Amino acid sequence: MLRVSCTFGIGLCVAMIVPSLADAQSAKQIIDTMADRNATGFQSGESTTTVTLALKNGKTRVWTIKARGVKKGAATWSRLTFLDPPADRGVELLMLDSGHGAQQYLYLPKTGRSRPIAGAQKNASFMGTDFTYGDLESKDARKGTPTRLADEGCGGGTCFRVDVAASDTQSPYGLVRLWIAQRTYLPMKVEYYEGATLAKTLAGDDVQTAEGRTYLRSFHMDNHKRGSRTTVVVTSLDGRARFPDAIFDKENLGK
Repeated sequence: MLRVSCTFGIGLCVAMIVPSLADAQSAKQIIDTMADRNATGFQSGESTTTVTLALKNGKTRVWTIKARGVKKGAATWSRLTFLDPPADRGVELLMLDSGHGAQQYLYLPKTGRSRPIAGAQKNASFMGTDFTYGDLESKDARKGTPTRLADEGCGGGTCFRVDVAASDTQSPYGLVRLWIAQRTYLPMKVEYYEGATLAKTLAGDDVQTAEGRTYLRSFHMDNHKRGSRTTVVVTSLDGRARFPDAIFDKENLGK
């Protein structure tokens, strides 16, 4: 599937689209550099984020989420735990990403059980937000076709422009358009197309530097079909935090 992942915390908006077509080396080099630098955030450590969903009717929902992550070679493991509101407290999402696709497990306190999120379920909304479960993954897109377009101004600087067309028929997005900051290699804007229709737009709002890394402290996803917006703001970040492997065992969710 053709995606740019935007985990709510560790691995913030980590872009892992990595095409491998020899006839598009310029586009490939740009996106490879973005992925290699992990330019948008940290893949190891702990963070707390505030996630706000604003609906078309004016209603809002707000969550506080703790994210813990670790990088193991090419693999990344992450565990998201809902702290607030009380109705969702204790809900957890475990993502075990090998670098070539991820396994996901959702734990619900009401049932005391975890269940896998797989197949078409990854295209469902994550906890009612404008992000799907698949949007939260770090995906490569070696089956995609990348094209570099003319550079454009964005975020007070200049951005590379790269389009990636999907060849995977299971992908919900046939085309992803990226604006990547030339100075930082941050994906400052990403457009997701379903056929010829612009379905969603991801945009970076606030760039910060901590512990020698530049990352997106806040970003938002606009869902053009339902007229809603989900905003993610990092309120704390510790890239040095480390955890035992056991907390990334699906059998330990809820503990």
